[in-house]
Amino acid sequence: MNARTPPQILDFDTTSLDWIALGPGAWYKPVRFAADGEAWVSLVRLAPGTAVPRHRHVGAVQGFNLQGRGRFIEDDLVTTPGTYTLEPAGTIDTLVAEGDEDLIMLFTVDGPVEYLDADEQIARRETQETKISSFEQSASNATELKVVRV
Repeated sequence: MNARTPPQILDFDTTSLDWIALGPGAWYKPVRFAADGEAWVSLVRLAPGTAVPRHRHVGAVQGFNLQGRGRFIEDDLVTTPGTYTLEPAGTIDTLVAEGDEDLIMLFTVDGPVEYLDADEQIARRETQETKISSFEQSASNATELKVVRV
């Protein structure tokens, strides 16, 4: 019989972190980096009218809407507070914040995200390592925190 691994409350309070800019009207906060070197969990905040550019998910992505309204343009799907979304590996989408309040979602990302240009070519590839690097370079209090993979 395998030893039971108890649940953990990580000593990491996202309210103590500043939002890290992704681009105009878009920010994130890291929550967890998986020990496998591939997956991560983050909070994403979009100002009204801001979009996450067209991208492809190499691994599955799960999202939980905490605040605001968003629309996945390609499928005309709407997310509102309390909505859970599953984007299987291979999904290509664009998420835009609608309405008059910021959209805040918690995302679990199980692999790289490839941002696409107008010709559907990869313009930028986001991985766990690029997320960690962004966090370490941008977080005003990153020197007080060390990245832990669990």
